[in-house]
Amino acid sequence: MTRQLNKSEIEKLFEFTRKKRVRYLDVQFEIVDHLASDIEEQMSTDDSLSFEKGLQNAYAKFPITGFAQFVQHKSDALSKYWRTHFFRYFIEFLSLPKIIISVFLFTCFFYLFRIQGSTAHAITYYSLIGGMAIYALLTYRKSVLNKKNREKYLFLSSYYGIVYWLIYFVTYLPFTSPDFIRFGMQMGSIQSMIWAILMTVYVIIVYACLRVFPNKLKEEINSKYQHLEFV
Repeated sequence: MTRQLNKSEIEKLFEFTRKKRVRYLDVQFEIVDHLASDIEEQMSTDDSLSFEKGLQNAYAKFPITGFAQFVQHKSDALSKYWRTHFFRYFIEFLSLPKIIISVFLFTCFFYLFRIQGSTAHAITYYSLIGGMAIYALLTYRKSVLNKKNREKYLFLSSYYGIVYWLIYFVTYLPFTSPDFIRFGMQMGSIQSMIWAILMTVYVIIVYACLRVFPNKLKEEINSKYQHLEFV
């Protein structure tokens, strides 16, 4: 019969991972689970094996860098996971009924920019940024993505990194155009079309980052991370 590690031994495994500079609690849980399974398997074949010796044997199976490679692989996997979710979300807008919403937004932006020129475009853009900033500030404290949690859980840090750089990219993009800040300038059909597309994509991305994916994040927490304590 396989001996199960007791609570004190499990706590020693957590302390061991912290000493090895694994700061993310969710990663600590995975490593501790791996180490515990390995040690218990060793003990099932050798009744005289001590906990300390089993831990040494289990840790020796990791690379010379210790847990660093494990943490990196976990980080890469989470980044890929969230990128895949974002990609699937945008694909949904190529099918009914969401494509109708996208076309409607594009049409509104196109005629607004075509008729009112760059002034309307700048006002629209800054209004979207302002609205996004106000919403983010109002919901930040209640969000699971607060700084304390991001520093504590790798899957939250990974999610935040994807969202932050995505919003930063689409927000900064218009400033790369030399015509962006020329208030009162008329915009031709091609120019209006390009900016209408960009603004439509911007709205979709911001809505995803502020509303859709936070809900998906909650689902992930409820389904995969119920064992973790969130503050």
